[in-house]
Amino acid sequence: MAKVTAQNIYESMKKDIIHNEYKAHQRISEDALALRFGTSRTPVREALRMLEHDGFVICVKNVGTFIRQISAAEIGDFFDVRGVLEGLCAKLCVKNADAEFTGDLRITAKNVVDAHLSHDLESANELDTLFHGKINDRSGNEFAKKCLSSMSDRLMWFLNISNISRIDYLGSIPFENMVNSHMTIISAIENGDELKAEAAAKAHVDEAKRFFIDFCYNKFML
Repeated sequence: MAKVTAQNIYESMKKDIIHNEYKAHQRISEDALALRFGTSRTPVREALRMLEHDGFVICVKNVGTFIRQISAAEIGDFFDVRGVLEGLCAKLCVKNADAEFTGDLRITAKNVVDAHLSHDLESANELDTLFHGKINDRSGNEFAKKCLSSMSDRLMWFLNISNISRIDYLGSIPFENMVNSHMTIISAIENGDELKAEAAAKAHVDEAKRFFIDFCYNKFML
């Protein structure tokens, strides 16, 4: 049997936290985790330190380790940073884009529309993620891409602690708003306008922030 490492425990615990298996303020027992993973407390403690570093738990000296409580302000900060990164990727994408790429973006954006019109929000969600992923990939900034990828876990956590799905959240955003935002981003890239592409991508995330806080925080009282 393979040895259980701190990384193994970290990944498993992060998945459980993201999927709301643990609730805010819930205390985490090192002994229980050691028993669960069949290991000593040493890798458990290291895994908990990693989780604290990534903002999933808080370790209180001489008291214990607890699942963090998320605030509306933190959600707002998350979207602010995401907006800057998405804007940067859109701006950089302009330099690397060609007619074939923007044509592909238009097809993907149309597929998002078609999925919505068919009331297939699951496919619309996947296609919307694909749309933004294409822009981020074409930016050529690997660090920004990595940061945005890691933020997907945090977004899923925010949604799960609200007891809603990303599909429900996506469905809360006015359809025409999303369509117009996508087309504005594409047009700016086609026209070679870096500043407009950046502004459009950031505005798209800013709007998502407003709807997220209204739908997730105000309605479900995180």
